[in-house]
This record gives sequence, C-alpha cells and structure tokens, in this order.
Amino acid sequence: MIKVGLHGTPEEVKQFSDYLESLSPRVKVLARSDGYPDRGKSLYVRVYMDVEHKQIDTLQTKKPN
Repeated sequence: MIKVGLHGTPEEVKQFSDYLESLSPRVKVLARSDGYPDRGKSLYVRVYMDVEHKQIDTLQTKKPN
C-alpha cells in the first residue's frame, strides 16, 4: 500500500484524486479522505489517499506460444 498526500486548490485536488481512481485496475484506491483546509486564510486543501499499485505483469494476459 502507498500513502498519497495531495495538496492544492479544492478543484485541483478533486481532479487529480478522481484521475487516480480512474486508473483502475492498475491503481486501486483503498481510502480517500475528505479535504482538510490549510490553516489560516489559505485557499488550499489536503487530501490523503491509500492506494494499491498492481504490477503490470499481473495485469497482462499471457499469450500462448
């Protein structure tokens, strides 16, 4: 499992976390937090994700010789 932290504007973080989820079956998102606002008057948020990366060779169908 890989822990991923995203930091950016709410729209950037949403777009990129959605993109990671779209990479299935290569990348499986196990958990995705809500956006945490930065301290103060920042416009940025943080989102944390737990993801699992599947090995390429396990995804490819082996062709008979």
